[in-house]
Amino acid sequence: MAQIWEGLRWQDVLDVLVVSFVLYKIFSFIKETRAIHLIRGLLLLVVVYFIANNYLHLKILTSVLQNAATLVIVAIPVLFQPELRRALSELGRGFSVFPSDRLLKGKELFDTIRILVSTAKALSKDKIGALIVIERKIGLNEYIESGKI
Repeated sequence: MAQIWEGLRWQDVLDVLVVSFVLYKIFSFIKETRAIHLIRGLLLLVVVYFIANNYLHLKILTSVLQNAATLVIVAIPVLFQPELRRALSELGRGFSVFPSDRLLKGKELFDTIRILVSTAKALSKDKIGALIVIERKIGLNEYIESGKI
């Protein structure tokens, strides 16, 4: 154990911290979008390829997955285009190390519910239809920015 600490430089610690922070920001950004489902699918294909190639030695499946990898490289920018645009936009605006996104609790939650209920009553009284969307695990930013579903 002492040998590990002897060879450790401060640059190594800084390197690990910076890479950890960047990966954390990427994962937290992706978590808020539909991209997480696409990434799960891509990871599943990588696992299938690894098992087919290294353990089961399935040559045709391995070949198909290798050829599909070329298509995936081209498809990634197309599939993730809204997320990439948003990420670059946020990068250009700057980012906060500690974002203020948080769940509503206590009085704030009850005030929000009260406002939603009174709004729904007023719309109902005036016979006006509305679509009310409440954000949960998957963020709605891409819909807010584009206005398209």
